[in-house]
Amino acid sequence: MKNRLSWARAINVRGVCLTADERAAGWPDAFTLENLICLQYPLEGSTEEKKRAGSNQRALLRVMQGDIKAGALPAVERTRTETVYEEVPDVWASLAAGSASLGSHDWRARDTKPRMKRVKTGERTVTYPVIEARAFRAWLLNCEEAPSAHVDAWFEAVAVDVENEDDGPPQLTEMRRAAIVSQLSRHYPSLEHDFNRGESWIKECSTGSRGVYYLEKIKEGCRKKWGEAAVYSPPLATIRTHKMR
Repeated sequence: MKNRLSWARAINVRGVCLTADERAAGWPDAFTLENLICLQYPLEGSTEEKKRAGSNQRALLRVMQGDIKAGALPAVERTRTETVYEEVPDVWASLAAGSASLGSHDWRARDTKPRMKRVKTGERTVTYPVIEARAFRAWLLNCEEAPSAHVDAWFEAVAVDVENEDDGPPQLTEMRRAAIVSQLSRHYPSLEHDFNRGESWIKECSTGSRGVYYLEKIKEGCRKKWGEAAVYSPPLATIRTHKMR
């Protein structure tokens, strides 16, 4: 009952776009980026609050797209079939607008733009990214960004618990060098210099794949070398990239 109620509220959030089958199915295992930004920053409240939410939505979408491209936010590719339409002249509708007594079809249509009609010309398969609940929660945790009430209800509904997952060793986040530098350079300005010099502590953080490192080990190395004083957390609207497992 609790999950059904939270889902009923979520699907009524402005901007959330779902098919009838998706609405009937309840909380999904993943959302599109466009639906996630609406759930994380719903357009609710006063005019000023809606304006701020809209700004945060645009910032969140931009950051997620960048992190997916950089490999910092895992995304799952899905496909859907879309109908392709084309606008073509509707000759008979255009001719019907005139009088049959005024002359031939060509004569009556000589100074008139033809009316257009939308016709189906085929179908195409479109690929799009979705973010699974576990990945989005881990990403928000690394961003030190709290989930909204709707997103938190999603995590609860699909039983996501990143912090207490099993009792095994902690999961480590694999990230490319460029994403790590972009993420932490404001905290630790000398980090890129250490990467360029190939410092031994940097090499110890490597995953074994070229250019890919463990984010948590890099952060720990930064704290050991430069301390915590340099850490600064900008608001989401100004963040350029985020961390992710």
